[in-house]
Amino acid sequence: MTADQALAALARVAWRQWTGIGVTGRISPATAPVDPEALIVLTARLGNHDARLRDAAIDWCVAAGHLVNGSRLTRIASEAGLRSDPDVQQFLATVEHAGGPAWGARGVAPAPYSGRGKVSLSSLAGDARFILRLRASVGVNARADILARLLADDEAVAITDLVAATHFTRTNIDKTLAVLGLAGHVEVISSGERGRKVRLADGSPFRAWGRPASPVYDWPDLFDMAMRSVEIVQIADQQPDAVFGIEARSFIERWHKTLVDAHIPSPPTSMTGSAFVATARTWTSALPGVLDRLSH
Repeated sequence: MTADQALAALARVAWRQWTGIGVTGRISPATAPVDPEALIVLTARLGNHDARLRDAAIDWCVAAGHLVNGSRLTRIASEAGLRSDPDVQQFLATVEHAGGPAWGARGVAPAPYSGRGKVSLSSLAGDARFILRLRASVGVNARADILARLLADDEAVAITDLVAATHFTRTNIDKTLAVLGLAGHVEVISSGERGRKVRLADGSPFRAWGRPASPVYDWPDLFDMAMRSVEIVQIADQQPDAVFGIEARSFIERWHKTLVDAHIPSPPTSMTGSAFVATARTWTSALPGVLDRLSH
């Protein structure tokens, strides 16, 4: 798989997720809960690779951007080192210029854009819109994302893991958990080696929402990992096997936790030589397809 093919595969993942939350498309929609901020950043990073995708995403942002958390969007972009990325900034500028929310674009001219009117969001039913439905109910803030994680998890979640998974600050999470605790929605059940853990309280009316059929994945990290994998594919195309092997091993070690949390198997880094190179080439090329399957 070439880098262009890898980008096309990621665009397919983005199409599936946008279709899951209301964009009219020809692809079967995502059924796993969609993270709108992560999806916006991914689509912006793809730039002009798929102009139809970019315009359809802007359509959605203009129509439903009030369900997007602008501060979290900025944080996710910053965590990926993209706060000043020209593609991300131009996407944000184009959304604002088209009449959508102002998400802090920094002096970048908007891209040419023609609205396609391809958004249908008359209902927030369905697992793909799980996070959006919570936001429409409790506000576009950390409460919705915390509840989404706790509803999707059978066991108590360490607060440190909740911070990492929701991509809000520790201060924001602590304050929000305190409020949810006062309202009887969450409870602390342990303070072990990893610190405090919380769960959705048995008496919380949010339990009636039920658990989504698919996990609430850490899409910000998964999408960042996938975009970084394109760079590895480029190395595989252009550099000797020895260079690719070093970069692929470093990549797998860097993203080990993200891969484990999403139950994505990866080549064992104990492998060496040509066996590792061959396995890593195949695995890297298959990674966008794995994310596509997670969306289902």
